[in-house]
Amino acid sequence: MPIKLVNGHTPLKERYRMFVINQHNISPGGISRNGLVVEYKLDNSLVDTGPNGYDLAGSPAGYVNNRKASANSAINLTESYVYGDDYIFGGANIDNITVSFWLYKITTKIETANLFSIAAFAQSVAMFRVNWGNSVFILRWNDQTNNDTSENWSYTQSLNTWYHLCFVCNKSDKKIYGYLNGSLLFTSTNEFNGCKWYSGGDLLQLGRNSSSSPAYLSGGYIDDFRIYERVLTTDEITALYNE
Repeated sequence: MPIKLVNGHTPLKERYRMFVINQHNISPGGISRNGLVVEYKLDNSLVDTGPNGYDLAGSPAGYVNNRKASANSAINLTESYVYGDDYIFGGANIDNITVSFWLYKITTKIETANLFSIAAFAQSVAMFRVNWGNSVFILRWNDQTNNDTSENWSYTQSLNTWYHLCFVCNKSDKKIYGYLNGSLLFTSTNEFNGCKWYSGGDLLQLGRNSSSSPAYLSGGYIDDFRIYERVLTTDEITALYNE
């Protein structure tokens, strides 16, 4: 049986390559890896190429061309999901989070389905979650003052086009910011007071709601999914968009 390659390397060589990169705290594209928690390139693999090795599991609908037309280099989550078994924040409250990824919409028939969730399985309350509707992102978080809060970001997104999304949760100024293709287009009106951890509450899921009756991401692809345990600067977000 042939060995599945990751970024053109065997899994062991890829692990070593990413170990060297993480030691220097900089990506091959020159993007800072300071505070990086997970990184999923999704190149025909669910391997975490970040510093912690939190690989994903599950059965995605398949792999597709990414924004650079590289074959099998993005994940198709149409009516499917992937998930992790690791507590990515180590079972602790988190003050700041940045989530960055690429999104591709292939149908207008999108119900309010999950993009990603940092939460316990079979729990309706999440540390941080973003759902996706036809023309809205629905952000929901359980903060350190024990408030379960949600807020909508209305958006316009064309079909069959890759978009870069970045959600920046900043406890110091009590705001969540949404960037689309490097531009700031959303600022929360509700306060963000960090994310509260509760038992099993920092499991990562892509394409599935954390409740026991999961909602699936319908009609979309995801690529280059990253989570940072800090606030990224505008320049860093622009660098991710231009990567």
